[in-house]
Amino acid sequence: PMPRLKGRNRTSTFLKSGKEPKTFTVKIVRGLNLASKDPNGKSDPYVKVYAQSLGQPRVKLGSSSRKKETLNPEWVKDPKKATFQGVGSKLIMEIWDHDRFSSNDFMG
Repeated sequence: PMPRLKGRNRTSTFLKSGKEPKTFTVKIVRGLNLASKDPNGKSDPYVKVYAQSLGQPRVKLGSSSRKKETLNPEWVKDPKKATFQGVGSKLIMEIWDHDRFSSNDFMG
């Protein structure tokens, strides 16, 4: 299944609304049906959040806490909020599996 994030105010498209920068707050709430990346059949997922303006390198806004051994993580009790401003900016959210003894695995 395709990894999905659920939450309010999520987008991955270019924000094109006038000339004035707009402020957006992103709240990461949960992930559903994530891929198993660990030998135990689970993953230790966390989310990285970036903003990128056209023609510019992306800027890291923050990351969520790591949830151990789950394919359906929830950040309801400790949601990560990231705020950014931009016109022509793109919001990028990546899901990663934390690995203790090797490099982390990209999940989507």
